[in-house]
Amino acid sequence: MLIDWSNYMECPIEGESDKKGNIDDGVEIYMDLYKALQIGNWNAAKEFLNRHPCAISAKITVRDQTALHVAAKAGHVHIVEELVKQMSGENLEIKDIYGLTALAQATYFGNYRIAECMLGKNENLISIGDDDGNIPVVLALYNGHLKLGCYLYRRTPLEILMPENGTMGASVVCEAIYNEALDIALDLVKRCPRLVFAQGVTGDSPFYALACMSDYFPSGNRLVFWKRWIYSG
Repeated sequence: MLIDWSNYMECPIEGESDKKGNIDDGVEIYMDLYKALQIGNWNAAKEFLNRHPCAISAKITVRDQTALHVAAKAGHVHIVEELVKQMSGENLEIKDIYGLTALAQATYFGNYRIAECMLGKNENLISIGDDDGNIPVVLALYNGHLKLGCYLYRRTPLEILMPENGTMGASVVCEAIYNEALDIALDLVKRCPRLVFAQGVTGDSPFYALACMSDYFPSGNRLVFWKRWIYSG
């Protein structure tokens, strides 16, 4: 299930213990860092990190988010860039309780530069799914961020989108259709015609998705449309 961010509040709760029940290790000690990241104060965040170097990869909120998650959600590109410089590539793969990496979280808000920065440090992020297996390109398209979706699609290895490797290829085509990114849908179907009838993570197939979008085809002749692209190569 994709996350409804309208109900999402990740602010750490003062005085709440961590999963081990030890308040000294809980999110309260990261409150100053969290606030600095939220308002975009890199100097304050840097000062905190200089005093507590391990905080760079710590989970600083009750939803297991790192400083990078917080900065990415707040949209502070300059802070994301500074954090990425200090983090290992492996640390960029840390997930929150929803199974989202900081890159995956950034796709909900459509920040192209943040995604570019993170992928510059760790290209593997492009293939890491959330708890439902949704990879970044699917999340970006689902949330209607087409520029980011196109960028992530270009960087996503074709092999992980093949139907024998899971549902993500069909999901990409479906979300591209639903969000009017037909160039992506057509390109991927042309590369792998078998995706037309494959099921995505929601159970929809690209053929079903296209059938639902009658506004694309005033004549209603969708089969001719698919045949044109499936057999054009």
